[in-house]
Amino acid sequence: MVITSLIRSEKQRHSGDTSAGIRIRKLLRLDTLCIVARILAVLYNHEQRRLLISQRDAQAQPLLDLFQELLDCGDLGPDIRPPLVRAVVELSKASGLYPRSLVLRGVHVKGRGPVNGGSFGDIWEGEFDGRMIAIKLMRLDRDLKAFCKEAVLWRQLSSRHVLPLYGVYHLPERPLQVCLVSPWMANGNIVQYLKDTPQANRHSLVVDVAHGLKYLHFLDPPIVHGDLKGANILIDSSHRARLADFGLGTLVQDSIVRFTPTAGSYLAGTPHYMAPEILSPKEGELTSATRASDIYSFACVCYEVFVGRPRFSGYNTPQLIMAVVIEDRRPSRAPGIDDATWRLMNRCWDKNPASRPSANDLILELSPQTGVPEQEGDQEDPVRRLQSSLTYDLSRALEFAAGEVTERQHPLTEPSPAPRASSDVDSLWTSDMRRTRGISAVSHGLVTAVKPIYVDCTFLCA
Repeated sequence: MVITSLIRSEKQRHSGDTSAGIRIRKLLRLDTLCIVARILAVLYNHEQRRLLISQRDAQAQPLLDLFQELLDCGDLGPDIRPPLVRAVVELSKASGLYPRSLVLRGVHVKGRGPVNGGSFGDIWEGEFDGRMIAIKLMRLDRDLKAFCKEAVLWRQLSSRHVLPLYGVYHLPERPLQVCLVSPWMANGNIVQYLKDTPQANRHSLVVDVAHGLKYLHFLDPPIVHGDLKGANILIDSSHRARLADFGLGTLVQDSIVRFTPTAGSYLAGTPHYMAPEILSPKEGELTSATRASDIYSFACVCYEVFVGRPRFSGYNTPQLIMAVVIEDRRPSRAPGIDDATWRLMNRCWDKNPASRPSANDLILELSPQTGVPEQEGDQEDPVRRLQSSLTYDLSRALEFAAGEVTERQHPLTEPSPAPRASSDVDSLWTSDMRRTRGISAVSHGLVTAVKPIYVDCTFLCA
C-alpha cells in the first residue's frame, strides 16, 4: 500500500520530468518485486496460504488492500496475476470485506426512485466522474460475504465484451447498505434494443456474446457466468453487446469461479436458458453451472436474438423438463437463422456437455459471417485512469517464490556472485543514488525514505 502510494505520488509530482520519474520508479519497482515475491511464496505454501485466508477483520483488511493495489498497478503477467486474483477473491468472501480502493466517492444519485429492479435489488441512475452510471442497490437480505466476492471478482475483469465495475458505493443515508456501480447502458438489454432497433446486425451481437464467454472461460482461473440470457446482455453506446448481471457467486472446486448461486436448483436461475444437466440433475450429481452449460445457454440466447422470444416461451418449468431433459426436443427453426448458425446452435444444445463446442469454437464459426475480428483489451475506465500503471517483468518474483532462482542479482546492477554484506549494500545504495543525480531534493528525501526496504530487497535478491 505504501509502495503504490509512493509510485502514484511520484508519478504526479514528476509528470513533466521523465528522466527523474524513470529513475525513482526503478527503486520502487524493486520494492514491488520484493513484495510480490514474498506474497507468492506464502500463496504457494499450503499451510501459510490457509493461515492467510483465515484472517478476519483488522488482519484481513490490509491484506485485501495490498492485493488489490498490486492487481491494479500494472501488468503482472500470466503466471503472477492468477494466484493474486484467487487470494483476494477467497479472502474477501471468507472475511466479508473488500479492498477499500473499491469504494467510490463523488457519486451522485439521480431521481427519486429506481429505474429498474429484480430479486437482487434495485437499479438507480447516477453520475460519477462526469459519466452516467448505474447504481445497483443490493437488498438487505443479500449474503454480505457473497456480495463482497462478487464485487471483488467483477473488479478484476477488463474486457470490451463484459460490463465493467467501477466500484462500490455507500449511500450517505444508509451507510450499511452497499451498491455496485457500473456504466449506464442507455440502450438497455439486448431484448429491448432489438425491439427498438429491429434493423440491428444480430449476427454481430451474437459474436459479441461469444467473445464475452471466451474472455470469461479462458481466464485463469476460469469464470462461468451461470445465468446467461437476453436480459443479462446489455448494449453499450457503440451498439456492442456486453455480458452483465453476474448475480450471486461462489468459488468452487477445480479453481473455476462461477457467477451462480450455490443452491444450484432451477429456482436460482432462468429455466428457459438452462442446460438439461442443470435443469434436472441426476441424483448425486453436482448442479453448479459449468462452461458447457454456459454454451447451452448461449444457443438459447441466439434463438432469442433471432426469433424475438425465448425457446419454448409458453412452457412452465415441469413442461420444460419434459421437453428438454426427457425428450431432448429442440425448438423449430425460424426465418432469419442461416444454416451455419442453426447447425452451431444444435451442437450447443447437445445433451452431452462434453460434445458441445467451446467459446473459442463459437467465435471461429460465427466470425466469418460477420467480419467482426477478435479484439480484446483493456477498456476505458475512469477509476483505472487514476491508478498507476507499471509495465515491468515480474517473472523473477515467481522464480524466487518457487525457489528456482540460482543466481540472484540486483536488477539495477551488474551480476554479483555472492550475497552482499551490510557495507556492500550501503555502497550499492550510494552508487544507485549517484545515478539519480538531478532529482529534486524532495525526491531525494523520498528515495531515502525507502532505503530500509531497498536494503531488505537487496539481501533477498542477492
